[in-house]
Amino acid sequence: MRVMMLLLMCVGIAQAQSKPGIIPLSEFGTSWLWRSQTGLTKDTNWELNQKESKLMWMGKPIVGSGHEGTIQFISGSIVTSSSGQITKGELVVDMNTIKNTDMKPDDGGKDLEEHLKNDDFFSVAKFPRANFSILKVVPNATNKTTGQIKITGLLTIKGITNQVEFTATTVNGKENISVKGDLVIDRTKWDINYQSKSIFKSLKDGIISDEIKISVDLKFFKGC
Repeated sequence: MRVMMLLLMCVGIAQAQSKPGIIPLSEFGTSWLWRSQTGLTKDTNWELNQKESKLMWMGKPIVGSGHEGTIQFISGSIVTSSSGQITKGELVVDMNTIKNTDMKPDDGGKDLEEHLKNDDFFSVAKFPRANFSILKVVPNATNKTTGQIKITGLLTIKGITNQVEFTATTVNGKENISVKGDLVIDRTKWDINYQSKSIFKSLKDGIISDEIKISVDLKFFKGC
C-alpha cells in the first residue's frame, strides 16, 4: 500500500511540472517532435554594421601606378554556431557607389568612376548589385591564437557567379564580430575584359591587369 501511495505521489508531481509542448502531428504529417529540441542548435544571427564596415578595391595597369577606391554595402549578415564558428552569411553591395579615392574628382576621379560604371567594366545600369554568399568556413590550425579562417563562397558580379576562397581574420566578442580579409579575383571570369591582354592578345598599350584586389573590414552586431 505504501508503494502504491508513493507511485501516485510521484505521478502527481510529474503532472504538476511544466512539460515541453508537442508539435501536433498535423503540422508535420509523419512524426511527433518535441519543441524543446528546436533550441539545441543555438545558432546566433549577426547583422552588418554598414557605417563601420568597409570594402576597398584596387586595380592597376601592367605598367605604372593603379587606382583604388571603395564600394558601399546595402546589407550583410552572418550566422555563428554555438562554438562561435561562422557557418553561413551573405553580403550585398551597391555598385552605384563605386568611388575612387586616389584622385580628386576634378583631376580625373569622377571620370574614372563613370568609366568603371559603364559597360567597359561593371555595367552598373544593368547590374546595380553584387553579392557574396558563404558556402564554407574552415578554421586554420592556429585559429585559436590567430583567429584565421578560410572562407569559400560564391561571388556574383554582372550576373555571373564564380566560386572564390580567401583567408580572413576574425575577432569574436560578446556583442560584436569583426572579419578582415583580402581577396584577389581575375576580373575576366566576370566578363570584365577591358584592356585585358589575356582576352585581346594583340594589345600592346594601355594593358590593365586582370587582377582586382578586394579588401574587406567587416563589423557585425548581434541580431535577432
